[in-house]
Amino acid sequence: LLGQSWVLLPVDAKTRLTDGLLARELVETDAPARLMILEAMGRVSTPPLIERLVDRLGANVAERARAAVALGVAQRSKAVLPDRAFPVLADLLAKSQPDEVRFGAVYALVTSKNATSRAALLTALTDASPEVRAQAAKGLGDVGTDADVPVLRSALDDADYRVAVEATRALAKRAVRCESSA
Repeated sequence: LLGQSWVLLPVDAKTRLTDGLLARELVETDAPARLMILEAMGRVSTPPLIERLVDRLGANVAERARAAVALGVAQRSKAVLPDRAFPVLADLLAKSQPDEVRFGAVYALVTSKNATSRAALLTALTDASPEVRAQAAKGLGDVGTDADVPVLRSALDDADYRVAVEATRALAKRAVRCESSA
């Protein structure tokens, strides 16, 4: 309940909360506190906070990962990512990035349900991390095309059951779309 209590705040109170989070994040030096501030930014999800989270995708590993997840959380509350976020998130899926950064990036791309994420999700479907692969399969259920069906079928044989489950769900979504357009 406390995590969502900001929703009922009047606009001026949300503005003060946004301003306070932005100001505190700039001066906070304690690493765990900085991560908590990034999480709060994702929950409050006002446009200035979303912009700051996108900026933090270039920070240290822990902050990059937390900012990406926070962007995913924000989108679940109907926040919209700026266009500049998508190429940055796609770059964070590089094999050279730590697992937690790649997971945060794929989570943000999946929750965006934005068609521009499709190519990055296809690439993430071959990631070393099963958590990243599962999220990618899930996302392709929302933004994938008929051309992605063979790749999703291959994912049915993934060694990790979570990937296979999400690929099954994605294929079911594709089938429903085919039936409804027929």
